[in-house]
Amino acid sequence: MGSVADFVLPSETDCTFAATHRPRRSLLRVEPSTEAPLPGSIEPAVVAPAEALPDFGALYTEGFPFVYRVLRALGVAPHRLEDAAQDVFTVVHRKLPEFAGRSSPRTWLFAITQRVANDYRRAERRKGSRLMSLEAEPTSELASPHADLEARQAARFVDGFVKTLSAEKRAIFALAFLEEMPAPEIAQALSVPLNTVYSRMRAVRVELRAALEKRRTL
Repeated sequence: MGSVADFVLPSETDCTFAATHRPRRSLLRVEPSTEAPLPGSIEPAVVAPAEALPDFGALYTEGFPFVYRVLRALGVAPHRLEDAAQDVFTVVHRKLPEFAGRSSPRTWLFAITQRVANDYRRAERRKGSRLMSLEAEPTSELASPHADLEARQAARFVDGFVKTLSAEKRAIFALAFLEEMPAPEIAQALSVPLNTVYSRMRAVRVELRAALEKRRTL
């Protein structure tokens, strides 16, 4: 994670633009015949072939970093992240045959990740253990002392800020501000109206700016 000063707040326009300019998946289609049907015959219905299920190996490889970051942003303790991520993909492997394609694989992954994160947070509360700070994130041995200090300060700030957010706003922060997911996809992932997503984004943006301003005056 870089400097807090480099943190970019995406606008609602940016999110909308990104949502309308995402590449579409190509779908195989069976084109209807241009020949007129014979008298008295019934023209066969055109049926598109069923779309293949996502490959689990590709989901794991491409989705693991996303799942890991979201688990962390949703409050899973750093020392439990690896276990939680593996639990997510255990569920993914079990439920993959049920994936109907009504949402994107990333949206589907988020829904599973959110449930696993909730389970881990409840388990931590039951044990009465205190969540470890994001500062415990290991840093690269090649980083300069100054860069390492900045990374730790930024991580400490984000950790403190996330803890002030409600569960709803924390999800928005993870998806909109950290993952830069388009607002329509966030609405689908959270099963809320699009206007609700924009409203929560505005609220999080206001709180984040206030927190940054307070940090500068310290």
